[in-house]
Amino acid sequence: MRTSSLRSTTTTLIALSLIAFTMLTGAAFANAAATCYGSTCTGQDPNARGCAADARTLAEYTYSARFELRYSPACHAAWTRVTSATTYNTIFAQINGYTTKPTSIGAPAARTYGAQVVAGQTWTAMVSFDYWVRGCTATWFTATPHTCTGTF
Repeated sequence: MRTSSLRSTTTTLIALSLIAFTMLTGAAFANAAATCYGSTCTGQDPNARGCAADARTLAEYTYSARFELRYSPACHAAWTRVTSATTYNTIFAQINGYTTKPTSIGAPAARTYGAQVVAGQTWTAMVSFDYWVRGCTATWFTATPHTCTGTF
């Protein structure tokens, strides 16, 4: 009888320990989803840094593909995501960050990151939302854009 009671108590303690461990580590992983904020996100991959998890689309347009200006509140950063059925050699997505609100499409940006439009989904690196930002289309990674979202 005593051995059976000891096994039952040990099994119960192990089960409770595993439940507690799972609850604690699960909460820690959920809170650690975003691994950068603001300026520390600039130049970083939004998926790799956990910023895509809470992202929302601020603006979008179509130019041979679907371009979206994405924003993550948890990371306080933005990027351009593009979805396309085809790979294009001369269409690139850009995220442009400005220290002052740009007054023209060709205004020089303080930060520009680009990504080639490929079949499927791709995205640019992020820019801190401390900048004025807009998502654009250009003929090269850092070329002057020819189509953009509004500025946020």
